Amino acid sequence: MGGKMLSRREMLRLTAVVAAGASLAGCLPSSGGPSAGEGAGQPAAAEITISFMGWGGPEESQAVLDLIALFEGENPGVKVTWLHTPEDYMSKLTSMVAAGTPPDTLFTPQDYYKTFCKQGLMLDIQEYLDADSELEIDRYFLQPQEDSRSAYEGRWHGIGCCWVGGHIFYNNEMFQEAGIEPPSTDPEKAWTWEHLIEVAKQLTLDSQGRHPDDAGFDPQDIVQWGIDHQTGGYFPETFLLQNGVQSYDESTNRFNFAEPAAVEGLQNVADLMHKHHVAPLGSNLKDLGMSNTQMLENRKLAMAVDGTYALAWTHKINADLGVACLPKMKQTGTVVVADVRAAMKATQHPDEAYKWVRMTANPIYQSTFLKIGLWWPNQTALMTPEGLESWISERKSPTEGVHPAGYYDLVDKYVRNYTQAWLCPPGFAEAKQVIFSALESVWNGTKTAEEAMAGSIDNANEILASS
Repeated sequence: MGGKMLSRREMLRLTAVVAAGASLAGCLPSSGGPSAGEGAGQPAAAEITISFMGWGGPEESQAVLDLIALFEGENPGVKVTWLHTPEDYMSKLTSMVAAGTPPDTLFTPQDYYKTFCKQGLMLDIQEYLDADSELEIDRYFLQPQEDSRSAYEGRWHGIGCCWVGGHIFYNNEMFQEAGIEPPSTDPEKAWTWEHLIEVAKQLTLDSQGRHPDDAGFDPQDIVQWGIDHQTGGYFPETFLLQNGVQSYDESTNRFNFAEPAAVEGLQNVADLMHKHHVAPLGSNLKDLGMSNTQMLENRKLAMAVDGTYALAWTHKINADLGVACLPKMKQTGTVVVADVRAAMKATQHPDEAYKWVRMTANPIYQSTFLKIGLWWPNQTALMTPEGLESWISERKSPTEGVHPAGYYDLVDKYVRNYTQAWLCPPGFAEAKQVIFSALESVWNGTKTAEEAMAGSIDNANEILASS
């Protein structure tokens, strides 16, 4: 949901462009402002147009258009122009800001959001929210997760669209045939890390039917893996959370990735590939030419740790699909993330821009993506028993229903009580690139987590300090 990961060189260029564009954006008209043909003293047109920039596939684009139609019907005289930008989003956005033609409203990637707030690009909407009796943020949204994401220096500058986070997908038929109890959607019954490894070994086979602990097992000739684990995006922070450490210390404005518990959490995941031989290497996946979804379906993989959004396509596999909470190292849980819907400070129509941003918090809009398995809710009304029943459809076959058995508990217990918002202070996107690049050597097995973090943490923290 956060958009494409940029290289550090691109990050530096874009940060400079945004900083330079901030001063321009405040004094030049936005795309919703008066046209060049309107002279001084002429009455402004009765109709107001505001722009809305965002990414997303065909389903999300259509849902935005449907919401625009609903909004325009409720707000005569206000039009919303959808600037659908599915590719090179950040490059195009920062170019528009630098040119003094920013969108009025937009999807703001969570990893950039507070950087933009600090740079003065975002419209402060706290007073609008304080006056909005129907949208009381302490009751309307899942807390404290939402306040952690949307508040900058105690004031909201946008509204989160949803949540996505990590959990296990698994092929239940493979568990049944092996006589193994599958993982649970109840966080109180989450597997320990040691049990995850034990089960993954039982479900990993080489071409001769041997498991990793069997004599003669050949790690170069694996035909079935126990687990595949995502390592990009917000997952490194999740590994730290599972091992009981915060990835970022707000009091010191520093990353904690080099702390002993953090290093241990990162190494635990790398060991699935390089020590226990229960997870495929990147080269294995490249050779197979398959996604983890395809591997679950064709029984080359028993479990996959991936984001919530993967259910939108994984539920279509021709296999008995299950989902479960992440295992616990010291605790279970997942970092959750999604973009923030916001208005830019440069907009010429702040009232209308706020109304539109608020409209994107409409439960009807969010439910569209909950129903297809793409999102988790951030609105409390969609997490009540009645709310859950309004969008959870039990999967009975690849063509009937979406959500595997136990999904109710996954949201009601796990999402509500075992999630933490992705901590993205100003400068985060650039600083995280340093950590992310160093971690590549951990995932490919050329360095330990301790070595990689020791060589990168100071540089990352210097970026945070200077942002």
